[in-house]
Amino acid sequence: MMGASALRATGDARLSGTILIAGAAMQLILDPLLILGLLGFPKLGIAGAGWAMLISRLLLCCFAFYVLCYQKNLISLVQTNIKTTIDSWKKILVVGLPATTTNLIGPVSTAFIVSLLAEFGQEAVAGFGIAARLEALSIIPLLALSASIGPFVGQNFGAGLLSRANEAMKLSFVWVMAWGLSVAVIFVIFHDPLVRLFDNNEKVIEIASLYLMIVPISYGLWGVLMVASATFNSLGKPLASTTLSIIRMLVIYIPFAYLGQYFLGILGIFIAAAVSNALSGLLGYLWNRKTYVSSLEY
Repeated sequence: MMGASALRATGDARLSGTILIAGAAMQLILDPLLILGLLGFPKLGIAGAGWAMLISRLLLCCFAFYVLCYQKNLISLVQTNIKTTIDSWKKILVVGLPATTTNLIGPVSTAFIVSLLAEFGQEAVAGFGIAARLEALSIIPLLALSASIGPFVGQNFGAGLLSRANEAMKLSFVWVMAWGLSVAVIFVIFHDPLVRLFDNNEKVIEIASLYLMIVPISYGLWGVLMVASATFNSLGKPLASTTLSIIRMLVIYIPFAYLGQYFLGILGIFIAAAVSNALSGLLGYLWNRKTYVSSLEY
């Protein structure tokens, strides 16, 4: 993962993406061979899935190190010593620790939301799970853009091309809003047949459909938040990104979800998700614009 990110930071997003896609492709090939014992391979069952993942990740790790060391010359162990290593770690941790905290907030908050939904039965949790998986597929372009905009903005800011970086951020904001609106329309129209691909329990379908008719409305502003957070990290302001995540999940989502569950039940929890995305996205946009103006003054 770090190797792919390092390649992306050099501007070589194609090779970075190729490495990650190759890992998925390798697992697609190895999984049936090792799980089912095809083509003379041992039939290992569930353990075969573990071996397939281990083998594919090991091979990709070796390939990534080869590229980083010999093609891109990003890693050199010739002049490494304790002092330079510790100095490097300090610089990395300045960004890495807040980024780690940011990534921890989401799963912990989701666990709390699932605990609230569990009070309404297994169908509520199952419906939320289906909707969350459809959501994960629909926001892949938003995640991809947020991953690529960071290095682009960082490089242009570093080169003093502030207007070019600003143009990229504005285009990204427009694009994520357009994508979010498109996905919301698709889910509003086709939520029922999409959910039925996963389950035929009417209660599960009802809950998943309810989620897909409410939360996707906020995907555009959620995308704005992703882009804003990524640019903060690339500009060496990781605490801003962490603050946005804390506000979204701990200040807005969890309290609103708790109140929503108390007054409106499952509907209230889903409304809280949409409200937290929308408010934090708006805050992220305003903060991003203020940061850009401040950089011009500086």
